[in-house]
Amino acid sequence: MQTEPDDLSSSDLLILLERWWGIDVTALTYAPVGSICHHWNATDSDGRHFFLTAHELYGAGSRTKRSSRLAELNTLYRATLMLREQAQLEFVVAPLLDSTGNIFHIVGRRYAVVVFAYVESICLDYCESRSDNERRAVLLLLRRLHAVAPTMLRTLVQREDFSIRYRAELDAALETIDNAWDGGPYAECCRNLLREYATPLRRLFALHDDLCAQLGEPLDSWVLTHGDLHAGNIIRTGNGALALIDWETLLIAPRERDLVYAGTSIATDWRPYSSEASQPLKFDPGAFQLYQMRWPLAEVAKDVSRFRKPHADTADSQRWWQDFVTNLEDARRRLEPG
Repeated sequence: MQTEPDDLSSSDLLILLERWWGIDVTALTYAPVGSICHHWNATDSDGRHFFLTAHELYGAGSRTKRSSRLAELNTLYRATLMLREQAQLEFVVAPLLDSTGNIFHIVGRRYAVVVFAYVESICLDYCESRSDNERRAVLLLLRRLHAVAPTMLRTLVQREDFSIRYRAELDAALETIDNAWDGGPYAECCRNLLREYATPLRRLFALHDDLCAQLGEPLDSWVLTHGDLHAGNIIRTGNGALALIDWETLLIAPRERDLVYAGTSIATDWRPYSSEASQPLKFDPGAFQLYQMRWPLAEVAKDVSRFRKPHADTADSQRWWQDFVTNLEDARRRLEPG
């Protein structure tokens, strides 16, 4: 998030870090990154660096109840720890446990705070254009992730059910598109633009649902997937290695959920990805097409949910508006031949 929350003080964070993680913080600065959580950089008296993430448990932009959200965070972060430590996937960026073995602590009533060792890095968003070697290096990381037996995390990680969060809200918005919205400064702009794209969105959802029906029930060939491999979640560390962050979308699902990262290059990338598998792998074009369209549909649904609710004109809402325009156009392009 670009805007620091006004109900989470630096003093509360300093007390939390010293009490539970034993970190004597000498410097704490807000990090205006991401679009969902709040983040801070911290330095302790020994010169060590840390990265803090505060998850909002409920509020204007959340539909998840506090207790279920806490349970979800706990299982997902414990899954990332197991991937890093037991599966020995060093590219998984996992949180630090506190002195009692807990992953997060509650600050006030709204936030669950998680602590990471700071990784000196740069997101691929800010690198030069992605090279073939870079893309294939990420696919080799995915090959290692996908080779981990899902049974290792069966009690922690859910299976894909092909639902799209906030879809019910988007469907309701499309059904009542002629009724004015009064949530905030972007509400009516959002409604008017959504009306322009209503027909392609309905067509894309129909195609999405047909592809889901064709995939049918979960298969034994499904694998552990990251599920959110945009460039901001792929970092290059100080020693040049690649790492993956933000594992909140971890699911057991078709491998194509991650392979969409390769885009149109999958035709040439499939061979190096599948070459060392213990048994022959099968690429599913239908699943690949499905996951290509799910991203813009899910993002549009989330954007509409945000702008129908009370909101102000902030740096974050300005960014959400720009993303909304981009996501709508991306969704429309998915209907074009080829």
